[in-house]
Amino acid sequence: MASNTHQKIHYQTLGLSLELPTDYAVQQLPDWRMAHFALILPIPFITLGSKSSTDNWTQAIPFDEGWTRGRFNGIKRINTAQHDAAKNTYTAPPESLFAYTPRAFHESACKRFSGPLQSSLAAVAADGPAIIGADEYAKLMNNREHSHHRAWKKLFVNDCSRLKGDVGNDEYERQEYCDYLTGFPTTHVLTFPLSENPAEHSQVSLICVEYLEFSDPGHRRHGKEHTDQTVNAALVLHVVAENCTSSQLEKISRALHRPRNKVKIPGVSTPVALFKEFVNAASEALPATCTVKAAPGGFVYAEGEGFADTPAKLVKPFAVVCAVPGTEEIKTAPEFFNQSTTDWPHADIWAWQLCTGADNYSEAIPRLTQDSLKESQVGAYQAWTIHADEDGLAIVRTRPASSYDNKMWMLSGTRFVDLALLVHRSRSYLHGFSERLRAIGFNGDELKELLDQQQVAADTLMTATEDLSKSLSNFQDLQSDLVEFRDRLWFETVPKREVDTVILKALQRTTGAAAHFHEICAEMDLRKDIYATQHQVLKIQAQDRLVEQDKQQQEEEKAQQKKNDQRMERITIFASVLAILPLIEAFPFAEGSFAPFLISLLVVIIGAAALLVPRSTWKAIRTSKRR
Repeated sequence: MASNTHQKIHYQTLGLSLELPTDYAVQQLPDWRMAHFALILPIPFITLGSKSSTDNWTQAIPFDEGWTRGRFNGIKRINTAQHDAAKNTYTAPPESLFAYTPRAFHESACKRFSGPLQSSLAAVAADGPAIIGADEYAKLMNNREHSHHRAWKKLFVNDCSRLKGDVGNDEYERQEYCDYLTGFPTTHVLTFPLSENPAEHSQVSLICVEYLEFSDPGHRRHGKEHTDQTVNAALVLHVVAENCTSSQLEKISRALHRPRNKVKIPGVSTPVALFKEFVNAASEALPATCTVKAAPGGFVYAEGEGFADTPAKLVKPFAVVCAVPGTEEIKTAPEFFNQSTTDWPHADIWAWQLCTGADNYSEAIPRLTQDSLKESQVGAYQAWTIHADEDGLAIVRTRPASSYDNKMWMLSGTRFVDLALLVHRSRSYLHGFSERLRAIGFNGDELKELLDQQQVAADTLMTATEDLSKSLSNFQDLQSDLVEFRDRLWFETVPKREVDTVILKALQRTTGAAAHFHEICAEMDLRKDIYATQHQVLKIQAQDRLVEQDKQQQEEEKAQQKKNDQRMERITIFASVLAILPLIEAFPFAEGSFAPFLISLLVVIIGAAALLVPRSTWKAIRTSKRR
């Protein structure tokens, strides 16, 4: 079996099949056939320090054989009950009745997304070797563009189902081989029954845990040769509720959004906090080197080498939910709105409830008007309605499961989760970018104060000018990082995918990522013009002051040199006079003659005149004589 590693699974085989047990028998169809919650639990990011572009980083967790590469393959088939008129009951259908066994085929990330977006969404890691093929997967993961992302999953049920009518190579796609490639599910499934009657098959279960790592753009630090590398990590818990009442679904939704809410489980004396139970189960599934814990408020943090566990790093969970009703009409709204006058269809009220998990303590609960519906609803289709909120995305089917427009239940837990993860990663980066932008200082005030002073040392001016240039260089680093962010983490369309584009934009808007991004861009543009102008003006002023100081210094040096020259002339004349006097005395004048005295006096007078009369006066006398 291991020798067939070149094989890959046909897309029709991929995906979980939600079966009804053979003994399923109810007299009334459940309000909801299925609700799939993909809970994205961001783990505080890991900073691996400064690394060059060629360095490889190692994953934080060494996964054991119970984990398989790739992401969860989604829900493929939803079996619906057929009516037995003779017994007036609804029972499980045979597999041959396709009308009661609709299936939505899997679409890989590499096929769904193209261009730069495919790489940014870590499509190769998401698909894994079972979809791409082991040889091709290994080849692609040797490319740095793909190798710095990781996707691992641990299954509690099969996410690959070989069903009658599926196309594929029977030799290599027997269920055993499918399990070999996609991962053998563990026998320990965490399931909570919702009904005392087992025949109703009413339950909520943890079906898969994913651990994901994304190597994202780092934050450039001034003076460093390389950019710090940042890894965003997340757990994704896939929880499925089946055959439940509206009341049960509402309680499950609240409990999975906020740990304070609990669900009554038959046979259990105290209500169960589903969020904590499923997080604990996920933590037990992880290797021993990492422990995940649920903090108050629904936050999750990890304990292990490389993980940040400070409260400031905690990020709220996000839910991508898909719900399919069990009846032809959604007859009741959530209890939260049962007594309200509403302009919303019941499907839209449920979509809002599922994406928010709102309870009595939630804030800003909307009035159900047409205006509020337009604000909350991001997509309206014949078979589906889509709502988004800062806490989640909900896709609710307006009719029971069928082969009509059914791909949403497959995409919700796969490709739409990819988009939600991208938005989370972009929000994480924008948060760090804002902190850097806020901390950046444009050191112009110090230089302004120095320029206002009458006397300041040239060295001090030079140092202040250099600090100003460093501030501008820090801002230029921010500009470079913003360009890289827009290249790798910020997309506003999904090429050739209208629904995906609608969902991506909705997630960016409702989470505040779009507003944050545009605020940063506007702030960068504003600061760019201001900083450039201030830098240029202050630099010119500083240069002028330095030139002025240099000129003044030269003039002072010239005046000092002039004084030194005059002093040397006087010393020379004085020395000459002193040298002449002995010569006069030695001359053979007649005894008693006054000539030596007169000559000496004349020499002294001439020397005194030369020393005491300024050179400018002598120059004026000479000039007047020439005239």
